[in-house]
Amino acid sequence: MLEKLRKKFRETVVQKHKFLPGPVGIFVNSSYIIHRGIYRAVAARAEGFHGDILDFGCGTKPYRSLFNNARTYVGLELQMDFYDKRSDIDAFYDGKTLPFADGSFDGVFSTEVMMYVPNIDQVLDEFKRVLRPGGRLLIVTPFTWEEDGPEDLARYTAAGFALLLRKHGFDNVVTDKTTSSFLASWQHLTMCLVRYLRFGTPYLFIPSMNLSGLALDRMLPKKYDSYCNVVAQASKPIGGATSKG
Repeated sequence: MLEKLRKKFRETVVQKHKFLPGPVGIFVNSSYIIHRGIYRAVAARAEGFHGDILDFGCGTKPYRSLFNNARTYVGLELQMDFYDKRSDIDAFYDGKTLPFADGSFDGVFSTEVMMYVPNIDQVLDEFKRVLRPGGRLLIVTPFTWEEDGPEDLARYTAAGFALLLRKHGFDNVVTDKTTSSFLASWQHLTMCLVRYLRFGTPYLFIPSMNLSGLALDRMLPKKYDSYCNVVAQASKPIGGATSKG
């Protein structure tokens, strides 16, 4: 009975607040620090996206509400068996070609997906193809984070991902990092406590870990040689062709 209640709690309250940096998340989300960093990074940049937006690897579209200037917001998922076809997904990716015509979107957005992509070069070419000239790209991808099963294939540094975008002909490439070195290490410690100590219930110490980590980070000097995620922005050249030449 107790295990059923815990499962129900994880599926409702915990899952709902996994991507949200609000006060409830502090108390129930063991990955609060990493997702707080992602949410803030996306929120600071989403207002600059207008028109038709593609969310590549959309999941439940947790960041949809941040794109207030979107005319349309299309969610696409990788075509994997564990995705529920009834969920909030508009299209599926066959692993080769995005199911959209050239120049279909004003913006492409993707977060925590690039590590699952085995053909990153082909995917970036596809992003460029479906973007209109001058269209914008926003990608958030892990640098230091736990491996997420056999589909988790890659990690990227900020400099490495910037080089990759320039290689594929994107302009105005800018990268940033979502957390300080201290917060990245503290996030790993929190996850370690949740997954390996398991005394009582992890929800007894999740809030104290989250709050103390954020408080200590405010007092310590900021270093960014380690960080949870890369935030990469770029645009398709205005004079560029919609298809790869």
